[in-house]
Amino acid sequence: MRLRYLLAVVLILLPVGAADLPAADESTGSLSITLGQKTLDDDAKPAEDQNVFGARWTFGRKSWPIMFAVDVSTSTGDGSESTSYAYYVPYYGYYYGNLNADVAMTTLSVGVRKEWGKSTTRPFVGGGIEWVRADAKANVNFPGLLVPPIVILDDDDSDFGFWAEAGVTWQVGKHFDLGFNVRYSDAEVSLEDVFGFPIERDVSSLGYGVLLGTRW
Repeated sequence: MRLRYLLAVVLILLPVGAADLPAADESTGSLSITLGQKTLDDDAKPAEDQNVFGARWTFGRKSWPIMFAVDVSTSTGDGSESTSYAYYVPYYGYYYGNLNADVAMTTLSVGVRKEWGKSTTRPFVGGGIEWVRADAKANVNFPGLLVPPIVILDDDDSDFGFWAEAGVTWQVGKHFDLGFNVRYSDAEVSLEDVFGFPIERDVSSLGYGVLLGTRW
């Protein structure tokens, strides 16, 4: 996949980009944590609503028009909804089950960010490529019946996609930041159900978060 080669090139060029810079060109950057929420594509229902925790690292030189970005995050979500799965009991008829799902996402993102302004308020945008891992579990239970939950999915997969974001930070004091961002991620994974059938799932997401961090 071409994205894998792009990722390798970016990782190789990160140290090269700073190798021949004059000493007077001071480094600058920020490091922050993210607390927020995101909503996955409908393919992840009923676990599409996720709580997010992550870290963001932006770094470069003061003379650069854009900075490098490296982000990591994890998110989890679970949910339940009525399904068409039915369990037949002689003389009593069909009992319809509930689908219970648990989805966990892990992301590693690399790319660039552009930040405007040198004052307290600094809007920014960013984007790049992203490695995404999805861990999904699902079962069906039948309320009212003495039947254990039936597992229909327990698998994980990873792939590459892309991300884009926009937001704003406010500098508090000399070295602390508060901020807010909106982030879009685009990726797909291929899972297998317990019967071995492939399940292609879109795990793209749109989310928002509060940023708490420091800058230098």
